Amino acid sequence: SEVSRNLTPAVVVIPPTTGSTGLGMQRLKKIVEKAVGVDILSKEQG
Repeated sequence: SEVSRNLTPAVVVIPPTTGSTGLGMQRLKKIVEKAVGVDILSKEQG
C-alpha cells in the first residue's frame, strides 16, 4: 500500500528525567502527550 512505501523513521532524543529543574521530564511529558493525545506519564491517577 501507499502508506507502507512512504514510511519515515522517527528519532526522538529523550532528555534525562532527573535533574534539579525537572525540565527533562516536563519536555518528555509534552512530547508524549502530543503523540498519544493524553498524559500517560503523570503519576496522578483519575
